[in-house]
Amino acid sequence: MTPRRALTIIEIICVIVILGALAGVVAPRLFSGGSARLAVQARRVSGFLSGLAQRQALTGGERLALWYRAPNRELVLLAWSPDPDAPGVLGQDDPWVVASGVPPVVLDGAAIVLAAADGAALPTAQDWRLEITGGLPRPSISIVIAPAPEGQTVRADLTGPAWQIDLPPLALEAIGAPIQSPQAWSPAEAAGGVDLDSAGRRVTPW
Repeated sequence: MTPRRALTIIEIICVIVILGALAGVVAPRLFSGGSARLAVQARRVSGFLSGLAQRQALTGGERLALWYRAPNRELVLLAWSPDPDAPGVLGQDDPWVVASGVPPVVLDGAAIVLAAADGAALPTAQDWRLEITGGLPRPSISIVIAPAPEGQTVRADLTGPAWQIDLPPLALEAIGAPIQSPQAWSPAEAAGGVDLDSAGRRVTPW
């Protein structure tokens, strides 16, 4: 019988180096995959809110509403319809219809865990509708999204990473940024004086 040859110290070191190199490549991808997916969902919410702001700017006094369907994790922009024959989202007698030009957003692997209008909290475990009255200043809108498994409306653990998306009253573009956790959320308060430069409306006439 031929005796088995043991690994030399050099061979063991080479194996350790190779495993370490593989871990350095694979581990960041595993840990950053969830963060990347959450960033994608944050960009979708930001684009949706920007679409709301731009539609409002184009239509002037149109009456709109932001509708969050919690079980579906869906954001929908609604418009008030004066047509009594147009079926609304909640039935024939509902005057609200899905607004054209701003597609609804269904969150994938994430959910809205915190939301506020002018600093006042909105419910996130159930449906809510934020009406934006035509001709009046739009409320500041703040939304926080965090990872959530499918079928789980609100994430139980609010200590992990999240994204905050804000739409100031006169801004045409929403602003999104990662935060350490939903507990670090700082919702925007009701608008007083507004800096048009920071809102992206430098040339807006007074």
